[in-house]
Amino acid sequence: MNACGGWLRVHQAVTVTEEELFIERRSVFDLGSLRSAEAAVTSDGEVRRTKERIERHVRRRAIDGGTPGGRRRFGWLPPDPRSGLKINMRRDPEEWPVLPEMIDSALRGTSWNAIARQLNTRGVPTASGNRWSGATVRQALVNPVMCGYRAIHGELVHDPVTGAPVVGQWDAPATVEEWEALVRLSRGRGSKRGTRLTNGSPSAGVEPRSLRKYLFSGYLRCGASREDGLVCGSKMGGCARPTATNPGNAVYVCTALDCGGTARSVRDVDRHLQEVVLALLDERRPFVDEKQSEWAGTPLLQALINRRDSLGPEQRSDLEARISGLEAARERHRRGRQDALAGWDTSRWPAMSLEERRAAVGTVLRSVTVLPLPPGRSRRAPFDPTLLRITGAT
Repeated sequence: MNACGGWLRVHQAVTVTEEELFIERRSVFDLGSLRSAEAAVTSDGEVRRTKERIERHVRRRAIDGGTPGGRRRFGWLPPDPRSGLKINMRRDPEEWPVLPEMIDSALRGTSWNAIARQLNTRGVPTASGNRWSGATVRQALVNPVMCGYRAIHGELVHDPVTGAPVVGQWDAPATVEEWEALVRLSRGRGSKRGTRLTNGSPSAGVEPRSLRKYLFSGYLRCGASREDGLVCGSKMGGCARPTATNPGNAVYVCTALDCGGTARSVRDVDRHLQEVVLALLDERRPFVDEKQSEWAGTPLLQALINRRDSLGPEQRSDLEARISGLEAARERHRRGRQDALAGWDTSRWPAMSLEERRAAVGTVLRSVTVLPLPPGRSRRAPFDPTLLRITGAT
Protein backbone atom coordinates (compact mmCIF):
# COMPACT_ATOMS: atom_id res chain seq x y z
CA MET A 1 0.00 0.00 0.00
CA ASN A 2 1.30 3.45 -0.90
CA ALA A 3 1.81 5.28 2.40
CA CYS A 4 1.12 8.67 0.93
CA GLY A 5 -1.67 8.13 -1.56
CA GLY A 6 -3.65 5.51 0.35
CA TRP A 7 -3.88 7.04 3.75
CA LEU A 8 -7.17 8.85 3.19
CA ARG A 9 -8.78 5.84 1.51
CA VAL A 10 -7.73 3.53 4.35
CA HIS A 11 -8.86 5.97 6.99
CA GLN A 12 -12.31 6.29 5.42
CA ALA A 13 -12.83 2.63 4.52
CA VAL A 14 -12.01 0.84 7.73
CA THR A 15 -12.77 1.01 11.36
CA VAL A 16 -9.79 2.04 13.34
CA THR A 17 -8.89 1.44 16.93
CA GLU A 18 -8.20 4.22 19.34
CA GLU A 19 -4.53 3.67 18.59
CA GLU A 20 -5.20 4.21 14.83
CA LEU A 21 -4.06 0.71 13.83
CA PHE A 22 -5.32 -1.09 10.70
CA ILE A 23 -4.75 -4.87 10.50
CA GLU A 24 -4.69 -6.44 7.03
CA ARG A 25 -3.30 -9.93 6.24
CA ARG A 26 -1.48 -10.07 9.54
CA SER A 27 0.39 -6.82 8.74
CA VAL A 28 0.14 -3.89 11.10
CA PHE A 29 0.01 -0.37 9.64
CA ASP A 30 0.48 2.59 11.93
CA LEU A 31 -1.97 5.13 10.49
CA GLY A 32 -0.40 7.91 12.55
CA SER A 33 2.90 7.34 10.74
CA LEU A 34 1.07 7.17 7.40
CA ARG A 35 -0.53 10.52 8.16
CA SER A 36 2.88 12.07 8.93
CA ALA A 37 4.31 10.69 5.68
CA GLU A 38 1.36 12.08 3.75
CA ALA A 39 1.87 15.52 5.30
CA ALA A 40 5.63 15.51 4.63
CA VAL A 41 5.32 14.49 0.99
CA THR A 42 2.46 16.93 0.44
CA SER A 43 4.65 19.70 1.90
CA ASP A 44 7.63 18.81 -0.31
CA GLY A 45 5.44 18.72 -3.39
CA GLU A 46 3.92 22.08 -2.56
CA VAL A 47 7.37 23.62 -2.09
CA ARG A 48 8.45 22.26 -5.47
CA ARG A 49 5.31 23.53 -7.17
CA THR A 50 5.73 26.92 -5.53
CA LYS A 51 9.30 27.18 -6.82
CA GLU A 52 8.13 26.24 -10.29
CA ARG A 53 5.37 28.87 -10.19
CA ILE A 54 7.85 31.54 -9.03
CA GLU A 55 10.33 30.65 -11.79
CA ARG A 56 7.58 30.71 -14.42
CA HIS A 57 6.48 34.10 -13.12
CA VAL A 58 10.04 35.45 -13.17
CA ARG A 59 10.65 34.22 -16.70
CA ARG A 60 7.27 35.52 -17.92
CA ARG A 61 7.99 38.91 -16.35
CA ALA A 62 11.44 38.91 -17.95
CA ILE A 63 10.00 38.14 -21.39
CA ASP A 64 7.51 40.97 -20.89
CA GLY A 65 10.39 43.34 -20.11
CA GLY A 66 9.41 43.83 -16.48
CA THR A 67 11.71 45.07 -13.72
CA PRO A 68 14.60 42.80 -12.67
CA GLY A 69 13.38 43.08 -9.08
CA GLY A 70 15.62 41.89 -6.27
CA ARG A 71 17.60 44.33 -4.16
CA ARG A 72 18.00 47.91 -5.27
CA ARG A 73 20.86 48.35 -7.71
CA PHE A 74 23.23 51.29 -7.66
CA GLY A 75 21.90 53.99 -9.97
CA TRP A 76 18.22 53.05 -9.80
CA LEU A 77 15.42 54.23 -7.49
CA PRO A 78 13.78 52.04 -4.81
CA PRO A 79 10.07 51.15 -5.13
CA ASP A 80 7.42 53.76 -4.38
CA PRO A 81 4.05 52.19 -3.47
CA ARG A 82 2.29 55.58 -3.62
CA SER A 83 3.13 56.14 -7.28
CA GLY A 84 3.30 52.48 -8.25
CA LEU A 85 7.00 52.76 -9.18
CA LYS A 86 8.71 49.39 -9.04
CA ILE A 87 12.26 48.81 -7.89
CA ASN A 88 15.17 49.22 -10.36
CA MET A 89 13.03 50.82 -13.05
CA ARG A 90 13.91 54.51 -13.08
CA ARG A 91 17.21 56.29 -12.57
CA ASP A 92 18.28 57.80 -9.29
CA PRO A 93 19.14 61.45 -10.12
CA GLU A 94 22.08 61.48 -7.68
CA GLU A 95 23.68 58.11 -8.46
CA TRP A 96 22.86 57.81 -12.17
CA PRO A 97 25.59 60.17 -13.51
CA VAL A 98 28.23 57.95 -11.90
CA LEU A 99 27.30 54.89 -13.98
CA PRO A 100 28.31 56.36 -17.40
CA GLU A 101 31.55 57.54 -15.80
CA MET A 102 32.26 54.01 -14.57
CA ILE A 103 31.45 52.56 -17.98
CA ASP A 104 33.64 55.01 -19.90
CA SER A 105 36.49 54.63 -17.43
CA ALA A 106 36.42 50.83 -17.67
CA LEU A 107 36.29 50.86 -21.47
CA ARG A 108 39.36 53.10 -21.53
CA GLY A 109 41.33 50.46 -19.66
CA THR A 110 41.00 51.53 -16.02
CA SER A 111 41.09 48.49 -13.74
CA TRP A 112 38.13 47.49 -11.57
CA ASN A 113 40.17 48.20 -8.45
CA ALA A 114 41.22 51.64 -9.68
CA ILE A 115 37.58 52.56 -10.38
CA ALA A 116 36.65 51.35 -6.89
CA ARG A 117 39.40 53.47 -5.31
CA GLN A 118 38.23 56.54 -7.21
CA LEU A 119 34.63 56.03 -6.09
CA ASN A 120 35.67 55.51 -2.48
CA THR A 121 37.88 58.61 -2.59
CA ARG A 122 34.91 60.63 -3.78
CA GLY A 123 32.75 59.20 -0.98
CA VAL A 124 30.35 57.44 -3.35
CA PRO A 125 28.85 54.40 -1.53
CA THR A 126 27.33 51.29 -3.08
CA ALA A 127 23.56 50.79 -3.11
CA SER A 128 23.83 49.08 0.28
CA GLY A 129 25.94 51.91 1.71
CA ASN A 130 29.24 50.02 1.69
CA ARG A 131 32.62 50.81 0.12
CA TRP A 132 33.30 49.68 -3.44
CA SER A 133 35.71 46.89 -4.31
CA GLY A 134 37.03 45.72 -7.66
CA ALA A 135 34.61 42.80 -7.50
CA THR A 136 31.53 44.95 -6.88
CA VAL A 137 32.50 47.32 -9.70
CA ARG A 138 32.92 44.42 -12.12
CA GLN A 139 29.68 42.76 -11.02
CA ALA A 140 27.76 45.99 -11.54
CA LEU A 141 29.19 46.73 -14.99
CA VAL A 142 28.95 43.25 -16.55
CA ASN A 143 25.37 42.73 -15.37
CA PRO A 144 23.20 42.66 -18.54
CA VAL A 145 20.65 44.99 -16.94
CA MET A 146 23.15 47.76 -17.76
CA CYS A 147 22.02 47.64 -21.41
CA GLY A 148 18.42 46.53 -20.79
CA TYR A 149 19.01 42.79 -21.07
CA ARG A 150 18.03 40.22 -18.46
CA ALA A 151 19.72 36.96 -17.48
CA ILE A 152 18.24 33.98 -15.64
CA HIS A 153 20.58 31.26 -14.38
CA GLY A 154 23.44 32.92 -16.24
CA GLU A 155 21.72 32.94 -19.66
CA LEU A 156 20.19 35.90 -21.46
CA VAL A 157 16.39 35.86 -21.78
CA HIS A 158 15.31 35.62 -25.43
CA ASP A 159 11.97 36.33 -27.04
CA PRO A 160 10.32 32.95 -27.77
CA VAL A 161 9.04 34.21 -31.15
CA THR A 162 11.89 36.28 -32.60
CA GLY A 163 14.74 34.62 -30.73
CA ALA A 164 16.30 38.04 -30.02
CA PRO A 165 17.33 39.07 -26.49
CA VAL A 166 14.47 40.75 -24.65
CA VAL A 167 14.99 44.45 -23.96
CA GLY A 168 13.56 45.54 -20.63
CA GLN A 169 11.50 48.62 -19.88
CA TRP A 170 13.86 50.07 -17.26
CA ASP A 171 16.35 52.90 -17.79
CA ALA A 172 19.68 51.55 -19.08
CA PRO A 173 22.97 53.51 -18.85
CA ALA A 174 24.90 51.47 -21.45
CA THR A 175 24.38 50.47 -25.06
CA VAL A 176 24.42 46.81 -26.02
CA GLU A 177 27.79 47.37 -27.70
CA GLU A 178 29.23 48.93 -24.54
CA TRP A 179 27.94 46.09 -22.36
CA GLU A 180 29.37 43.48 -24.74
CA ALA A 181 32.71 45.31 -24.64
CA LEU A 182 32.62 45.23 -20.82
CA VAL A 183 31.97 41.48 -20.88
CA ARG A 184 34.88 40.97 -23.28
CA LEU A 185 37.03 43.13 -21.03
CA SER A 186 36.14 41.02 -18.00
CA ARG A 187 36.89 37.81 -19.89
CA GLY A 188 40.19 39.29 -21.03
CA ARG A 189 41.08 39.79 -17.38
CA GLY A 190 40.52 36.14 -16.61
CA SER A 191 36.76 35.53 -16.43
CA LYS A 192 35.40 32.60 -18.46
CA ARG A 193 31.81 32.05 -17.26
CA GLY A 194 29.65 33.92 -19.73
CA THR A 195 27.40 36.50 -18.11
CA ARG A 196 28.23 35.06 -14.68
CA LEU A 197 31.66 36.58 -14.65
CA THR A 198 34.22 36.63 -11.88
CA ASN A 199 36.97 39.12 -11.26
CA GLY A 200 40.17 37.19 -11.84
CA SER A 201 43.74 37.35 -12.96
CA PRO A 202 44.80 36.20 -16.45
CA SER A 203 45.05 32.44 -16.89
CA ALA A 204 48.41 30.75 -16.59
CA GLY A 205 50.70 31.70 -19.43
CA VAL A 206 48.31 34.25 -20.89
CA GLU A 207 49.66 37.74 -21.49
CA PRO A 208 47.32 40.56 -20.38
CA ARG A 209 45.34 41.41 -23.49
CA SER A 210 45.43 44.93 -24.83
CA LEU A 211 42.04 46.34 -25.73
CA ARG A 212 43.40 49.54 -27.25
CA LYS A 213 41.60 50.75 -30.33
CA TYR A 214 43.31 54.13 -30.70
CA LEU A 215 46.96 54.76 -31.47
CA PHE A 216 47.90 56.90 -28.47
CA SER A 217 45.53 55.55 -25.82
CA GLY A 218 47.49 55.06 -22.61
CA TYR A 219 50.41 57.21 -23.76
CA LEU A 220 48.48 60.42 -23.12
CA ARG A 221 48.31 61.91 -19.62
CA CYS A 222 45.80 64.44 -18.33
CA GLY A 223 47.41 67.77 -17.49
CA ALA A 224 44.41 69.29 -15.71
CA SER A 225 44.80 70.59 -12.15
CA ARG A 226 42.82 68.96 -9.36
CA GLU A 227 41.16 70.81 -6.51
CA ASP A 228 44.24 70.23 -4.33
CA GLY A 229 46.41 71.96 -6.93
CA LEU A 230 48.18 68.79 -8.09
CA VAL A 231 48.26 67.75 -11.74
CA CYS A 232 45.83 64.91 -12.52
CA GLY A 233 48.30 62.79 -14.50
CA SER A 234 45.74 60.06 -15.23
CA LYS A 235 45.88 58.12 -18.45
CA MET A 236 43.71 59.29 -21.33
CA GLY A 237 41.96 56.80 -23.57
CA GLY A 238 40.17 57.01 -26.89
CA CYS A 239 36.40 56.89 -26.92
CA ALA A 240 33.90 57.09 -29.78
CA ARG A 241 31.75 60.24 -29.68
CA PRO A 242 29.70 60.19 -32.89
CA THR A 243 27.76 63.28 -33.90
CA ALA A 244 25.10 63.90 -36.49
CA THR A 245 27.62 65.54 -38.82
CA ASN A 246 30.57 63.28 -37.94
CA PRO A 247 29.54 59.67 -37.16
CA GLY A 248 33.18 58.60 -36.88
CA ASN A 249 34.13 61.26 -34.33
CA ALA A 250 36.30 60.10 -31.41
CA VAL A 251 38.12 61.86 -28.59
CA TYR A 252 40.88 61.15 -26.10
CA VAL A 253 39.51 61.82 -22.62
CA CYS A 254 40.79 61.58 -19.05
CA THR A 255 39.93 58.24 -17.42
CA ALA A 256 39.80 59.52 -13.83
CA LEU A 257 36.27 59.52 -12.45
CA ASP A 258 37.00 62.58 -10.33
CA CYS A 259 38.51 64.57 -13.20
CA GLY A 260 37.35 64.09 -16.77
CA GLY A 261 38.30 67.68 -17.48
CA THR A 262 40.56 67.15 -20.50
CA ALA A 263 39.60 65.97 -23.97
CA ARG A 264 41.07 66.22 -27.47
CA SER A 265 40.07 65.09 -30.92
CA VAL A 266 41.61 61.73 -31.81
CA ARG A 267 42.02 62.86 -35.41
CA ASP A 268 43.96 66.03 -34.51
CA VAL A 269 46.14 64.39 -31.85
CA ASP A 270 46.99 61.40 -34.04
CA ARG A 271 47.82 63.59 -37.01
CA HIS A 272 50.27 65.70 -35.01
CA LEU A 273 51.85 62.98 -32.89
CA GLN A 274 52.33 60.63 -35.85
CA GLU A 275 54.53 63.25 -37.46
CA VAL A 276 56.53 63.55 -34.23
CA VAL A 277 56.85 59.78 -33.86
CA LEU A 278 58.00 59.26 -37.46
CA ALA A 279 60.63 61.97 -37.06
CA LEU A 280 61.88 60.42 -33.81
CA LEU A 281 61.97 56.96 -35.35
CA ASP A 282 64.13 58.22 -38.19
CA GLU A 283 66.48 59.89 -35.70
CA ARG A 284 66.77 56.86 -33.42
CA ARG A 285 66.75 54.14 -36.04
CA PRO A 286 70.30 52.90 -35.22
CA PHE A 287 69.36 52.46 -31.56
CA VAL A 288 65.85 50.97 -31.58
CA ASP A 289 67.10 47.43 -31.09
CA GLU A 290 68.98 48.39 -27.94
CA LYS A 291 66.23 50.32 -26.16
CA GLN A 292 62.90 48.62 -25.77
CA SER A 293 59.96 50.08 -23.85
CA GLU A 294 58.73 48.12 -20.85
CA TRP A 295 56.37 45.18 -21.39
CA ALA A 296 52.89 45.82 -19.96
CA GLY A 297 52.91 42.55 -18.02
CA THR A 298 56.06 43.35 -16.01
CA PRO A 299 54.26 44.37 -12.77
CA LEU A 300 52.14 41.19 -12.79
CA LEU A 301 55.16 38.98 -13.48
CA GLN A 302 57.18 40.62 -10.70
CA ALA A 303 54.29 40.27 -8.25
CA LEU A 304 54.04 36.54 -8.99
CA ILE A 305 57.79 36.11 -8.57
CA ASN A 306 57.67 37.88 -5.21
CA ARG A 307 54.76 35.71 -4.15
CA ARG A 308 56.58 32.55 -5.23
CA ASP A 309 59.51 33.34 -2.98
CA SER A 310 57.20 33.39 0.04
CA LEU A 311 55.62 29.96 -0.64
CA GLY A 312 56.73 26.47 0.17
CA PRO A 313 57.80 23.96 -2.52
CA GLU A 314 54.39 22.21 -2.61
CA GLN A 315 52.54 25.46 -3.25
CA ARG A 316 54.68 26.67 -6.09
CA SER A 317 53.66 24.32 -8.93
CA ASP A 318 50.69 26.31 -10.29
CA LEU A 319 52.50 29.59 -9.74
CA GLU A 320 55.55 28.35 -11.64
CA ALA A 321 53.37 27.58 -14.68
CA ARG A 322 51.97 31.11 -14.72
CA ILE A 323 55.42 32.64 -14.28
CA SER A 324 56.86 30.54 -17.11
CA GLY A 325 54.03 31.48 -19.41
CA LEU A 326 54.39 35.19 -18.67
CA GLU A 327 58.14 35.03 -19.17
CA ALA A 328 57.55 33.46 -22.58
CA ALA A 329 55.03 36.20 -23.40
CA ARG A 330 57.57 38.84 -22.39
CA GLU A 331 60.13 37.33 -24.74
CA ARG A 332 57.61 37.26 -27.60
CA HIS A 333 56.87 40.91 -26.85
CA ARG A 334 60.57 41.79 -27.03
CA ARG A 335 61.09 39.95 -30.29
CA GLY A 336 57.92 41.43 -31.77
CA ARG A 337 59.16 44.95 -31.14
CA GLN A 338 62.50 44.16 -32.67
CA ASP A 339 60.86 42.63 -35.74
CA ALA A 340 58.53 45.61 -36.12
CA LEU A 341 61.42 48.08 -36.22
CA ALA A 342 64.10 46.05 -37.95
CA GLY A 343 65.15 47.80 -41.11
CA TRP A 344 62.89 50.74 -40.27
CA ASP A 345 61.73 52.96 -43.10
CA THR A 346 59.04 55.64 -42.92
CA SER A 347 57.31 54.17 -45.96
CA ARG A 348 56.35 51.12 -43.86
CA TRP A 349 54.06 53.13 -41.56
CA PRO A 350 50.86 53.09 -43.69
CA ALA A 351 50.97 49.28 -44.00
CA MET A 352 51.62 48.61 -40.29
CA SER A 353 48.87 47.27 -38.05
CA LEU A 354 47.68 49.23 -35.01
CA GLU A 355 49.60 46.87 -32.75
CA GLU A 356 52.80 47.35 -34.74
CA ARG A 357 52.37 51.12 -34.71
CA ARG A 358 51.81 51.17 -30.96
CA ALA A 359 54.94 49.06 -30.53
CA ALA A 360 56.89 51.60 -32.58
CA VAL A 361 55.43 54.51 -30.61
CA GLY A 362 56.57 52.91 -27.36
CA THR A 363 60.19 52.94 -28.46
CA VAL A 364 60.32 56.72 -28.81
CA LEU A 365 57.56 58.09 -26.53
CA ARG A 366 57.18 57.62 -22.82
CA SER A 367 54.15 59.85 -22.39
CA VAL A 368 52.40 62.97 -23.69
CA THR A 369 50.80 65.37 -21.22
CA VAL A 370 47.66 66.99 -22.61
CA LEU A 371 47.13 70.44 -21.10
CA PRO A 372 43.58 71.75 -20.69
CA LEU A 373 42.32 74.53 -22.91
CA PRO A 374 43.17 78.00 -21.56
CA PRO A 375 40.27 79.85 -19.91
CA GLY A 376 38.00 81.47 -22.45
CA ARG A 377 39.18 79.38 -25.40
CA SER A 378 36.36 77.66 -27.26
CA ARG A 379 36.38 73.92 -27.84
CA ARG A 380 35.78 74.73 -31.48
CA ALA A 381 39.04 76.66 -31.68
CA PRO A 382 41.74 75.25 -34.03
CA PHE A 383 43.87 72.45 -32.62
CA ASP A 384 46.85 73.79 -30.64
CA PRO A 385 49.83 71.38 -30.64
CA THR A 386 51.64 73.49 -28.02
CA LEU A 387 49.21 72.08 -25.44
CA LEU A 388 50.85 68.66 -25.88
CA ARG A 389 53.99 68.17 -23.72
CA ILE A 390 56.00 65.20 -25.04
CA THR A 391 58.26 63.06 -22.88
CA GLY A 392 60.52 60.81 -24.94
CA ALA A 393 61.41 57.23 -24.05
CA THR A 394 64.74 56.89 -22.27
